[in-house]
Amino acid sequence: MSMNKQIAHRQQQLSDAVIEQYRDIAASTIGHLTDAGYLRGIRPLFEGARLVGNVVTVKLQLPDGSILRDALLNSLPGDVLVIECVGDEHCACWGELRTLAGLIKGLAGVIVSGA
Repeated sequence: MSMNKQIAHRQQQLSDAVIEQYRDIAASTIGHLTDAGYLRGIRPLFEGARLVGNVVTVKLQLPDGSILRDALLNSLPGDVLVIECVGDEHCACWGELRTLAGLIKGLAGVIVSGA
């Protein structure tokens, strides 16, 4: 069985100063201004959550989640991991152990689209 596993190459590295300037801007405002790259339907787990940082994107075909290990290893402190998860709407690709690994790595956060 062929698995579709992709980690996108880092396109650019934003400076800490630029990231800091974005910290207080709503994601919807940024999405309207850039008109591209806006993830529709993504909601925070709790009200008032803010997330900003350089992005590492992953396309994951379940049930094989091993690519997430590589994504974590290739991420830098302060990065935001964005995962597009397809293949099984009943199986989660991110849980408490990967969250712990992300915290240890110093990720700013994780966004999962899909299961």
